[in-house]
Amino acid sequence: MAKITPITKQFQHFLAEMKESFWGDLYGRTQQAWKQYFELESERLRDRYSGLEAYERRPRTQPDYRNGYYERDFVTRFGTIRLRIARTRKRNFLPPGLEKFQRRAPRRNAPVAGLSAQPGRGPDGLGRAARRPVPARVAG
Repeated sequence: MAKITPITKQFQHFLAEMKESFWGDLYGRTQQAWKQYFELESERLRDRYSGLEAYERRPRTQPDYRNGYYERDFVTRFGTIRLRIARTRKRNFLPPGLEKFQRRAPRRNAPVAGLSAQPGRGPDGLGRAARRPVPARVAG
């Protein structure tokens, strides 16, 4: 008959670290992939709009040149992603997945909007009576 050895705390910590490492790595890689996708899409849109390569100039009749990038934070379920959005002197190029003033992924906004829409409830979802401070009693 085979002996069954009990799982030690050290092994439990090892398993917990492995799970944390796996999910952390997966989230990190997913975040990196989204960042790369949005940035390349922004550059592609700018290049298609301008029709010019890097350092190439247009005739003076249409002077709209590349003007670098600006940074924007976008909050997703994988964490905050800092994106570099391409721009020209007259226009910037947000990728189609992002809207003009959107800073968060849609799923994060839904619960917050639902809480504030309930009459008599605060952002924590509690009513006024539940938020009232309880007076401390002094032992005498």
